[in-house]
Amino acid sequence: MGSFHAVISSALEPLGRIEEVAREEQAGWVWTQLQMFDETYPLIVDIVASSDAKPEKLVYFFPGGGTNFHATYFTPHTDNIAHYFREHGYAVIGITPREESVPAKIKDQAFAKSWGLAKHRADVRRVIAAVRAELALPYSVLGHSYGGALALDYGACFSSELQRLIILDIYAWNPESEPQAIRNAQRTFSAYKQLIALGGHLEAMGSTLGDLARWSETERAGSSCIPRALFGAHRGNFTNLALYYYSMIETARFPGAHSIFSGLNLDWPMHKGIFAGTYSFATAPKDDRYSLTHVRDDVLLQGSAAAMSGWIPAAFSRDYWAAVAANGAYAIDWASIQCPLSWLNTELGYGEQLFGALAARAAGNAHVTTHVFPGYGHSDIFLGRNARSEIWPLLNP
Repeated sequence: MGSFHAVISSALEPLGRIEEVAREEQAGWVWTQLQMFDETYPLIVDIVASSDAKPEKLVYFFPGGGTNFHATYFTPHTDNIAHYFREHGYAVIGITPREESVPAKIKDQAFAKSWGLAKHRADVRRVIAAVRAELALPYSVLGHSYGGALALDYGACFSSELQRLIILDIYAWNPESEPQAIRNAQRTFSAYKQLIALGGHLEAMGSTLGDLARWSETERAGSSCIPRALFGAHRGNFTNLALYYYSMIETARFPGAHSIFSGLNLDWPMHKGIFAGTYSFATAPKDDRYSLTHVRDDVLLQGSAAAMSGWIPAAFSRDYWAAVAANGAYAIDWASIQCPLSWLNTELGYGEQLFGALAARAAGNAHVTTHVFPGYGHSDIFLGRNARSEIWPLLNP
């Protein structure tokens, strides 16, 4: 193992048993993946660093809910957002939450009852503090989606340490000027409280992400048992593959676990979808046509192959909904985020729902930048073919 990777592994050893589970070395760089068994279900720590130069600074990547570092930030392996930061003098350390290590078919979920935002913040803090004790390098934090929520919570607590806080596509609203969004957030918070009371501690929000890579051609063409008529189309069920693409393009239209209590769709703050794309219904389901605008099919397949459990703890969702509803059950102190803050959303993801950044600016943070990328979906921001030239330069690496 390269010396930098060995330093990180050694720094983490006091926290729990460390196992190296993957490694790749190519000209100029090394990637290793570690499992850190500080509890029954480990955290996953990915390290991407140049092999021919010492890093000048660190950046920690927090993946979105129901996914992991490998599937998002390190796809494809040779050209991705982790490499972009590495090329700009960073060593990248990805911290995937422990729910990704929980078996997909587990029934007793009581162990995850306390896996809320505070627990996730404590998990990443242990890793970051251990590395800081060994390496006196400036560091930034980047988070996407629910990883962005975690990054905001972390930044509110440790702003004085951060070189930069980078938030990719997450939502927050002004309690005074956006009352309907706040009311909907309160309804969603209450729904998650009900789910937890009924023993629903893990939500399989990303559980289908790996299907694309697992399906045979027969399974792809097989019936999903989901009627197209649910979305105002012709009779007949989606094929499995068509439903996969439709759910990626029209994500905001789908119900979720909380919908039975909240009366709202699963990802109701999302304007459209995870990926920008087009979907055309035909008379026969097998003739439906669909494609993604920014993400190549082979890249989508690589990300799918790296997908794991897809679990999101209901306690995490409950806490972030409390924070954006400003109901006092859990709070992120936006005003405490006084480090340089870059908040970048997508038009088809969460758009202009940027209240946390604006609140930090109003509290005196003179280094807040916001941007909304037209024509991009929620995850196009790091998987899109032109993201390297159109988006990543605005992250201020």
